[in-house]
Amino acid sequence: MKFTVSHLAKLLLCILLCLSGQIRATAQSESLPFANELTPFEKETLLNVGVLQEDEADSLLALYLIASGDVRFRWQYQSIKKDINRFLKQYADSLNQTDEQKRAQKLHDAMHEYFFLGGSSGKNTDEGYDFDQSKLSAVFDTEKFNCVSSSLLYIVLARNLDLDVKGVVLPSHIFVQLNIKNGKSINIETTSTNGFDVEHDEEFYQREDSSWFEERGLTPSNYQDYLDREIVSPFRLGVLNMRNQHTFEENMAFNDRYRMAEIMSHLDSSDLEAHLQRLSFYNNTFVEGNFSFQDSLTFYRKIAPYLNALASYQGGDERLFNLLGWINSQHAYVLVKNGYYKQGIEMINKQLSQLDKNWKDWQRIRNNLIVALNLVAKSYRQKGHFEEAADILLRAQSNCMQLEQCAAGITVAYSEWAKHTWENEDWENVVRIYQKYLKMGGESQAANIFRSNLQGAYSNWANKYIDQQDWQRAKQIYAECLEQASDSERCAQNLQRLNEYLEAN
Repeated sequence: MKFTVSHLAKLLLCILLCLSGQIRATAQSESLPFANELTPFEKETLLNVGVLQEDEADSLLALYLIASGDVRFRWQYQSIKKDINRFLKQYADSLNQTDEQKRAQKLHDAMHEYFFLGGSSGKNTDEGYDFDQSKLSAVFDTEKFNCVSSSLLYIVLARNLDLDVKGVVLPSHIFVQLNIKNGKSINIETTSTNGFDVEHDEEFYQREDSSWFEERGLTPSNYQDYLDREIVSPFRLGVLNMRNQHTFEENMAFNDRYRMAEIMSHLDSSDLEAHLQRLSFYNNTFVEGNFSFQDSLTFYRKIAPYLNALASYQGGDERLFNLLGWINSQHAYVLVKNGYYKQGIEMINKQLSQLDKNWKDWQRIRNNLIVALNLVAKSYRQKGHFEEAADILLRAQSNCMQLEQCAAGITVAYSEWAKHTWENEDWENVVRIYQKYLKMGGESQAANIFRSNLQGAYSNWANKYIDQQDWQRAKQIYAECLEQASDSERCAQNLQRLNEYLEAN
């Protein structure tokens, strides 16, 4: 059989398909530090942030549809893409303009005619406008739109026609800016059939009763808002779309809002508000107790790379670090509850060393960390390692005895240690345990009980030698007791009785 050009073409196609499959499989095997599970379509799109930032039409469409929240699968994306391709084919002759401005205007007219309820003619041109309809996906289902969704659609279509477009963001409004190669910029109000090349001058914003904005349910902007406008890339506009009306609590399910928060902060790591929203979801996940501790461990393992990266965030915002402190303390608690004591201790000590008194909740976060540390100490006590249990707390906080929860943990450790040793009648070590505790300072009720018990331990220790008629050693023990606590009535009385007994005999 001859090896023809046809065979060679088929072979090359096979190789390309195989490589494509390998690339896609590799992308899907990579993971993102998200708590929420992503579909292969979402993951493949979000792993290629650099491609998204190139503002290529198909990539922008994928981003904008993911931002809608209800398009999660490739087949949904392909269905919408086919609709766009049908539009481009249907209007190909009209859009085939060498002049960029004419091409852009024809596109604006055709978009209204093909995609929007009310079309582009007559009195029904605003029929499809819906103030809350800010997701691109719904345009294809309902033909309804607002300034956001219509701008997103126009940008996707414009990029298919190689037009240079940007998003323009005002406090209560969004529109599109077309940049022509001759240096001219044109404003395009995508919600209006008459919105192409609208002059945003001072007069536009001073119209009586601000009817243009009010008719669209918008808070009227002013000329200064326009002067302060933010001109953003198509990519950035898609990221911002993840906090528009369709993502509000009353319009989007909890899990979708949760996923949007993770995606948004992933796509723009400089967006402080996106990080705060994402961290709030993480914090609430723990507070509401939606998982078992075992499941929580998996949850924190998933998001740990993100949390670790966020620790070096350059924004310096106390709200962010305060929230991060809460979440890290919760992570440490989960580690400990699952028996990962070494990792838990390391994390607790690290977090304690990084506590900032400028954080709103720094004291409560510290208490959380000490609660987790007390769980570790408890596990040591249960194994009979009482001194190690106390040392875990002391090493973490040099002023442990001045902190209620920390001091309580040490008191329990020394109490159980002394009790265990008391039951073994090892009086000398009982004495040393009580002495060591009392040297840490403090005038708490526990310290008073320890002092009383110390006298009892001295007496029992001395009685051991009295039973052996080792009078001298018994006296030494009573003398040590009085030296340690000159107000020890019990030791003083017992020593006096011993001396009287010895004199009488």
